Amino acid sequence: MTTKKYRPWNRGQAYLFPPTANDLVPKNHLVFFVRDLLCELDLSSIEALIQAKDPRSERPYDPRLMLWILLYGYCLGIYSSRRLERATWEDVSFLERELGSSGDTILNSLELSMVSPELK
Repeated sequence: MTTKKYRPWNRGQAYLFPPTANDLVPKNHLVFFVRDLLCELDLSSIEALIQAKDPRSERPYDPRLMLWILLYGYCLGIYSSRRLERATWEDVSFLERELGSSGDTILNSLELSMVSPELK
């Protein structure tokens, strides 16, 4: 009796063309709904507050990106800023790895007082 040969497994093999988020996540996934929703929102009041700050400081992340991380995380039941930060590194559906921020950055960027004065 002959034994079957297995297909080679090379964990270090690189892709010819690296996959994008669109390749790894199904087309009808919640992640795309939340992204489309944020494109429809008017974030001019948040952007005005960011622009009013001292321009010499570090460049801020796009408010849509930070709000997307918050909303999408909440949809998944992730409420902790540290768990949100971990999800940006571990969860394929987040796939915003270039963010590379710490939980503190997420917390500071998403201050509720920026969104509405009533929430102070």
